[in-house]
Amino acid sequence: MTIIAEWAVALLTFFVSLIFFVQTFSFPVINADPGGLALFPRVFSIFTGSGALLLMISLFKNNGGFSFVLDSLSKLNVVWKKDALDEESILIRNTAYAFLLCLIYPALIITIGFLPSTIIFIFLIMRVLGSKMLNSTLFSVALGGGLYYIFAIVVGVYLPTGKLWEYFLN
Repeated sequence: MTIIAEWAVALLTFFVSLIFFVQTFSFPVINADPGGLALFPRVFSIFTGSGALLLMISLFKNNGGFSFVLDSLSKLNVVWKKDALDEESILIRNTAYAFLLCLIYPALIITIGFLPSTIIFIFLIMRVLGSKMLNSTLFSVALGGGLYYIFAIVVGVYLPTGKLWEYFLN
């Protein structure tokens, strides 16, 4: 079952890298910068996409090809049942939850702003990892507030306030 998680991460990483790569072609071109604004995101997406592709090829070759993929997909249904409490099922579920939270986090930043979304994200990740409620609450508030202070106050970086707050403030 751990191999299923590796497949999921490899596939998602590959497709996210592909989306990022395609999006870089919409970046503005600056003549003064030979690489342009898109250079780093393109190179990064090429490296992450290539790594994900190599992982998929390796998993495919080392685990029996298509028959393994079909067997794994049929077993995947068992992982999501509530009574599946074996260590591997819990690991796969927690990996999926953490990955899903990482996908939701940017949307939260745009919607409710950096500080509240960061506190919520850290809290939920800590809960997925098995931390107690009080520890998760205190740590997420302290780390979220600390990150906000460092970036917004000390460094002077603009952090998004979120469309929800902008709607109520205007």
